[in-house]
Amino acid sequence: MKNKGLVILLIVAVLGSFFVGYAVRPMVAPVADPGEGPGEVTQWIMQSGYAAGHPTFVRLQAWVEDIKKATNGRLVITLHPVTALMPQAEQFTAVSGGTLQVSLGHGAWWIGTNRAFALSDAQASGLTSEEMQFWLLNHGGLQKIQELYAAYNIHWLPGVDFPAEMFLWSKKPIRVPADLRGVKVRAAGLALDVFRRLGQEAFFMPGGEIVPSLMQGVIDAAEFTQLYGDIALGFHEAAKYVNVGSRATAMTVGLEFNKTAWDKLPPDMQAIVTNVTLAHFMYNDGHHRLLEKEGLVLAREKGVTIVEVSPELNNLFRSTWDNINDEEAAKDPRFAAIWNSLKEFRTSYRELARTMWPWE
Repeated sequence: MKNKGLVILLIVAVLGSFFVGYAVRPMVAPVADPGEGPGEVTQWIMQSGYAAGHPTFVRLQAWVEDIKKATNGRLVITLHPVTALMPQAEQFTAVSGGTLQVSLGHGAWWIGTNRAFALSDAQASGLTSEEMQFWLLNHGGLQKIQELYAAYNIHWLPGVDFPAEMFLWSKKPIRVPADLRGVKVRAAGLALDVFRRLGQEAFFMPGGEIVPSLMQGVIDAAEFTQLYGDIALGFHEAAKYVNVGSRATAMTVGLEFNKTAWDKLPPDMQAIVTNVTLAHFMYNDGHHRLLEKEGLVLAREKGVTIVEVSPELNNLFRSTWDNINDEEAAKDPRFAAIWNSLKEFRTSYRELARTMWPWE
């Protein structure tokens, strides 16, 4: 069954290459004959931005295994959970400098280096997971993001596609803007700027520090990932309200490769890694939606109250974020190039969708 699954995965990836467009060429390449030995083996070290208990880490384990199979053992990646080798905050520099060959991380975590990195994550533009896939693979977005990261000796590929995050976990219901008054919030990336502009004290901290900080009263509310993953990390033990809204309509987590190491791979291995990665990227959105069904059951079993955020707060958050993006674009041409592409796509695609598929 494992061999059958691998064959299906490779077929899907190769077929997918005909649809993803110029941004990811070359896509189709020969795969090593499984009857041959692996030959020269390349060993890479990787650290995830997520703990071993998070479902994203499980998906990474599957990705690492598929890379090994698809290359017939020529590329072996040793995966470590977050903080196993270094603090999360050091992963970007480690990949750029070659201490790590691969990292899984949010562009939002690296805005201290370049604020445009936030735009590699769908939540910064308000795109859904499907829209972000379309922009990256069919609208030239991947090329723009890769050019941004390449300046830091990093080759970027979209690693994990998620549905919407929770608006916030909190100790009280948050429905309207007034409910945020006096609330100390953990957030990441440009969302920090949004919360601060709305009047909150907002802080960044790594995922492993969030639950203890909620329990100790250091913060009153926090955003992190999706319902199932947050429950797996114990968020429900520290906050009994999960507020759902469009703060982050989707989440795109990148696989960051040391570009020097990437460029040393032969072209066929680069194509294989790209194919397998994009196949996992497109699969992961549906996978995580299924997990959210389980997460909803778990949340109710554990006494978590689901609170729907009002359209007023959703719209205020989005418009404030768009304004911040416009301000950043006015200061940085690279930010502007990516943000303007995202905005144009968001407008044109949604107009198309409303006209052609109004029932959706």
